[in-house]
Amino acid sequence: MKGHRRIGFISGPAKYKPLVDRYAGYCAVLMEHGLPIVPEYVSPNRDRRHIKGYLEMKYLMELPERPTAVFTVSDRSAFGALQALREMGISPGRDVGLIGCDNIKGHQKVADTIPTVHVPRAEVGQMAVRFLIEAMKGNTLTGKVVIPGRLVLPGTT
Repeated sequence: MKGHRRIGFISGPAKYKPLVDRYAGYCAVLMEHGLPIVPEYVSPNRDRRHIKGYLEMKYLMELPERPTAVFTVSDRSAFGALQALREMGISPGRDVGLIGCDNIKGHQKVADTIPTVHVPRAEVGQMAVRFLIEAMKGNTLTGKVVIPGRLVLPGTT
């Protein structure tokens, strides 16, 4: 966590379970490291007429004691957050840490500037098909499957 003690979170719509799970992961890691969950550091979803993450990052950076790092629920949100930081004259990586999630390519000049968490979509798809086949056979599956991601740093694949 590179010494960050005030870590913000840009969330997404609660109707998407993976995004809710990412928030749960954010909370779990904060608690694991003895850091408080500060409600003000979890940006509410803003007006969707704007770029995802843009208004949310502005909200976080305008707090009296702003976060020193921000985890975004998706790379699309990270791209919008990056735009907001640049417009505010705040340097990502130097003035505030920023990390996305999904490892999408998007606009390559932007994607190569921020770290992201790679989500192994092929493995997720394979697991979903296995569950579907088992369900079609009448087998009831219970429990939770965790497919770990990996950190991708700028300039790497």
